[in-house]
Amino acid sequence: MKNRSTAKKPQNRKDILLKRASFFSISTALLLIGLKGGIFLMTHSVAILSSLADSGLDLFASFIGFLAIKQSLFPADKKHRFGHGKAEAIGGAVQGIFIFVSACLLFKEGLFRFFNPEPLKNVSLGIYLMIFSIGLTGLLVLYQNFVIKQTNSVSIKADRAHYQSDFLMNLGVILSLIGSTYFGWIDSLFALVTSLYLFYTAFDVLKQVLFILMDTEISEKEKQKLVKIISSFEKIKSYQNLKTRTDGSRIFVQFDALFDETITLQDAHKTTDALEEKLKSSFETIDIVIHQEPFRK
Repeated sequence: MKNRSTAKKPQNRKDILLKRASFFSISTALLLIGLKGGIFLMTHSVAILSSLADSGLDLFASFIGFLAIKQSLFPADKKHRFGHGKAEAIGGAVQGIFIFVSACLLFKEGLFRFFNPEPLKNVSLGIYLMIFSIGLTGLLVLYQNFVIKQTNSVSIKADRAHYQSDFLMNLGVILSLIGSTYFGWIDSLFALVTSLYLFYTAFDVLKQVLFILMDTEISEKEKQKLVKIISSFEKIKSYQNLKTRTDGSRIFVQFDALFDETITLQDAHKTTDALEEKLKSSFETIDIVIHQEPFRK
C-alpha cells in the first residue's frame, strides 16, 4: 500500500496549466537571451545590453518559480498538514528580489552610459530583431494572463511581471535605437526610466508575497461572500471566531457555527456538511474547518 505522503498526486487542470506556464517561461527566456546577445554584439546598444541582463535574471527567476510551483503541488503530508502552497510565495519572494536586482543593474548601466555615450551600429537590423522579441514576449504574457485567471498563482503573477517589464523594455529599446541616431543620450535615458518601473514592480510583487507569508485575511469582498453563505443556513443561529487566510491559491477558513441547544448532533453535522459543500462550490479552492457550538441567548 502506498504511503499517502509519497503517493503521486493525480494531475488536475490547474497543475497542468502551472507546469506548462513555467515551461513556456523558461523556454522563452532562453530564446530571448540568445537573440538579445546577438543583437547587442551587432549594435553595442546599452538599452539592449540592459534588456539582455534582464532576460538573464528572468531565466533564473523563472527557474526558481518552476521549482516553487513544483513543490507547492505536493499534497499535504504528516509534516505539512496544510499542504505546500506557501512554497509559491517563497518563490515569488525570490523573483521579486531578482526584479529589484535587475532594476539596480539597469539603473547603474544607464547612468554610466548617459555620461559616456557610444555610437551604435546596425540599428535597422537591431530594430527588426527587437520587434520579433516583442511578439514572442507578448504571446507568453497572454498565456500567463490566461493561467493566472484559472489558478490565481502568485508565482506566475511574479513571473508575468518580469515579462511585462521586458515587453515594455523592448518597446523602449526600439524607440531608443531610432532616437539615438539623432540624440545619443536617448539610449541610456530610456534604460533609466525602465529601471524605475522595475523598482515599482519589485515592490508590488514583494508586497503580495508578504501578505501571504504573514497569513493576512482574505479580501473584504470574499469575506462578505463567505458570511452571506453562512447566514443563508437557517439552522445556524450565528457564528464566531471566524478566521481566514490564503497561501496564494487556496483559501483557509475556520469558525464556530452556533446551533440551538435543542438540535441533535446528527442534524448539526448534516447542516455543516451542506454548508461545506456550498462553500466549496462557491470558492474554487477552499479548506474549511467548522466547529459546532451551542447557541446561548
